[in-house]
Amino acid sequence: MRPLYLIDAYNFLHAVVLKGRDRANWWSCENQARVVSAVAALGVGREAFEAWVVFDRRGTTLDASASGGAPVGAAPGIEVHSAADADDYIVARCAELSGRRDLWVVSADRSLGDRARRHGARRLSPWAFASGEPGAAQRLSSASPSPPGAAGRE
Repeated sequence: MRPLYLIDAYNFLHAVVLKGRDRANWWSCENQARVVSAVAALGVGREAFEAWVVFDRRGTTLDASASGGAPVGAAPGIEVHSAADADDYIVARCAELSGRRDLWVVSADRSLGDRARRHGARRLSPWAFASGEPGAAQRLSSASPSPPGAAGRE
């Protein structure tokens, strides 16, 4: 099954993209574009890479609907989604696609990861995803779950 990465966009933005003073305007259109660009760059060279970048609608300026998602022209396999609540949207997509796709939720939010796991998804930290290290997702999926806090930022 081809993996689908469901990315908690603002979580990824804070964990990986923004540093220092950049965090002051985290909701800006420019920073949202930086998330999409970072995810697209991570997909370069990965065979059959597919990722949905999901932004919370509140504060977002991206014009994508929660019902579909907007493909990113220069980045095959990347779609931008906007939802009233990104976490709920991601969990709903996991429930909808459970058993039909290999689902990975990219977020540092353990609660979101736990909710998605109930539908067969696996969680990957933004740092592991951003490392681009080959096999990071496979290694994490085969590891036994650890108690909260035991694995640091994972």
